[in-house]
Amino acid sequence: PSLHDGIVEIPSATATITLATTTEVRVSPTVLAFTSSNWDTPQSVLVTAVDDLFDEDTQYHTIRHGCVSNDPDYNVSIPFVPTSLVNVTVYDNDHAAVVMTHTTVRVRENGANGTYRIKLATPPRASATISLEPSAAGLQALPAKLVFNSSTWSKDQVVTVSARSGTTAGRTEIHNISFSVVSGDASYSSSSNPVLLQPNRVHVTVFDEAS
Repeated sequence: PSLHDGIVEIPSATATITLATTTEVRVSPTVLAFTSSNWDTPQSVLVTAVDDLFDEDTQYHTIRHGCVSNDPDYNVSIPFVPTSLVNVTVYDNDHAAVVMTHTTVRVRENGANGTYRIKLATPPRASATISLEPSAAGLQALPAKLVFNSSTWSKDQVVTVSARSGTTAGRTEIHNISFSVVSGDASYSSSSNPVLLQPNRVHVTVFDEAS
């Protein structure tokens, strides 16, 4: 988005308007010069949000304007109409999530294993631990816990799924591996961010070893 700045009276000397804001917002240009030739032509200012990787709440920032000139009418105390402050609302485009390569695997009792991979969608502000919880006693998902931090969040970690003899009652069955996430970062805590777990399980088709 952009805003337009201008002045309302011919200056006897160049009037320089400076713009300042926070590190989360960029403005371009940061300096506007108005002279007796262009004083009544609005100048556009491009406002952009700094794109980081973190999941953040909506933020509110301010662009501050100042003016200096050898024309005393356009020096520091000049009034800005309607105000010297422009409020900026920044909506985040990053969302915390657990990313899985697929949500179904097939295994055989005492036979072929299945695998899938997990990573995070954004870097956590504190280490995030994912605990894997198979729904059947004979079903295993290893490692049972995966730890991600701000350095490893985007690197796939492989989960190997296997089934021991007796996992099924002599027939093909479908079981699940659900998971929970614990972190000092509320965005990566499944207790405070239920949306994090969508989908919240992997479906495992277990073939009986005799089939």
